[in-house]
Amino acid sequence: MCRCIVSEIALRYTERVLALIMVCSSPCFVSQHQWLRISWQVLSCFEQKLEDHL
Repeated sequence: MCRCIVSEIALRYTERVLALIMVCSSPCFVSQHQWLRISWQVLSCFEQKLEDHL
């Protein structure tokens, strides 16, 4: 699993970072067995809307 940039910065500069709050973050974005998150249908719809507006 790859780390995001802010996590890496927080780990490298522990003397400067007091806390790290990550809103709407998840180790698994798409719904899977025993991990209820965004369904593939909702994600596909979201992707299409993004493409339509770019």
